[in-house]
Amino acid sequence: HSATRPSGVYDSTVLTISNYHMAFSDMPPKGPRRYWHHTEYKEYLNAYAAEYGLLDHVHVSVAVVDIRRENVGGGWIVTIETRSDTATRTVKHFDAVCICTGTHQVPKLPSLDGLDLFEGEVVHSSQYKNSAPFAEKRVALVGIGESGADIAREVADVAASACLCLRSYPMVLPRVGSWFNSVDPADAFTSRLTQRSPVWIALLKLPFALLLCFCNVAH
Repeated sequence: HSATRPSGVYDSTVLTISNYHMAFSDMPPKGPRRYWHHTEYKEYLNAYAAEYGLLDHVHVSVAVVDIRRENVGGGWIVTIETRSDTATRTVKHFDAVCICTGTHQVPKLPSLDGLDLFEGEVVHSSQYKNSAPFAEKRVALVGIGESGADIAREVADVAASACLCLRSYPMVLPRVGSWFNSVDPADAFTSRLTQRSPVWIALLKLPFALLLCFCNVAH
């Protein structure tokens, strides 16, 4: 998270996995199974770090500028610098190093013919915070992954027009409610639905397709 590359979490982000599956086994959440807002998940992570004294061993706003093997002992020499003081570097020695950068650090924009001639604004979902900048604008949204579905719904509420572009209509299911949570504590309800036969998949998609047609007619 930096001024040039802001966090990819938009204001309304709600986890797609329940709190009991997003928690650590040695500190389960209290209360019923539910879906945390991203601020609640942050609070949980901070509480977990405080409970086990992890903050004494975690350094934030630090850049790793060099990693190399030690000539003797087989350890690692790691050179770091703080974001606020890039002129000062510190060298530390470790027995092992894990590089955990994640798979979504760099936004991937699709290659579309004529995109370089488009005079409007092109925004990647990683830059999205809320729908306010899209009020009264004509917006085309590409893709309907988890973030795409959330963003399309929010933008459609405020835009002058919103067109969702996708290759195939997916199965869109609401987050499991409290009743299903009580009868399906394995948190796998939607996962099992997606593994059903093609006939069941078609039947499940039908109500959503009819609803989509109704909404188009109503507008």
